[in-house]
Amino acid sequence: LKSTLLDADSPNMWDPSALVTSISSLGYMAKQCGPLPDAYKAAWLKAAHYWVSWFSQYELSACLHGIRMLNMELSPDMETKMLDKIGSVLGTFPTGDLAFLHCNYVGRLRRRFPPALEERIHDRLLRTSLPELNDMELASVIFAFSASGQRMPEKYHSLVAKRLHGRLDFMNAKHLCIVLLRLALMKEPIMDVWNGNFLQRWCYNMSRRTDIQYVLRSSLCRILHTFRVFRALPPTDLLRVWMRHMRIVFNRLNLNQVVAILGTMGYLRRKVPGKVLMEIRLSLAQHQSQLTL
Repeated sequence: LKSTLLDADSPNMWDPSALVTSISSLGYMAKQCGPLPDAYKAAWLKAAHYWVSWFSQYELSACLHGIRMLNMELSPDMETKMLDKIGSVLGTFPTGDLAFLHCNYVGRLRRRFPPALEERIHDRLLRTSLPELNDMELASVIFAFSASGQRMPEKYHSLVAKRLHGRLDFMNAKHLCIVLLRLALMKEPIMDVWNGNFLQRWCYNMSRRTDIQYVLRSSLCRILHTFRVFRALPPTDLLRVWMRHMRIVFNRLNLNQVVAILGTMGYLRRKVPGKVLMEIRLSLAQHQSQLTL
């Protein structure tokens, strides 16, 4: 299968759907497959440039995902054709696919849509179709603004804040973490969120989630930093749940994550539970040679 997919001549003979499926699937398997040969990337991009006008809305989103995962470069000409296609079908774009496309193009590839198209996409995601976004899609929209450093237009702040407040009691642990972390890192905070009791409600919900094991380890560490950003102290109930899970995943944390936990807890002036502190000491001792100033 791999030798077939990496045949530099084959993409030119594929139909648009198969072309996109191949690159998107390889994107998901990037860690197992390793880097793609330059010859394949060039052949795939050449075929995609020809077929992009025939891509469906989903295929446009999946195409950008594959390009991002495999570190491929969009040519200016292909990017122009893709943006023209997006603009022509924007009215019929499924909301989830549009959020996925926005996340990859803006958040991952760090690109910016042309002003007129950007305004239409923002109005669709942040106003017209906002109630249709599920929790993952809502989190991905916020992630895109946070990761790219672009500002979310202020006229949508109250709408997004209202939607976030309405979903707090229903989000799972993973989505709760993504939303809070990315809100903290946004270039222009959504003040309509922080003017209410959002952080208190977030802590209450997070401390009662039973699916904390599905939260990314990197998020577990970085979320403590969120409280530092907002100059707030995480409540004892939440810390107890957090640290109980930390003990379970500690042997899978890397050195940066261990140091981040210890440093943030020190800044927050919160006592690290004895068993967790022992794990931290053991981890630091094992990685002593890697410690930098």
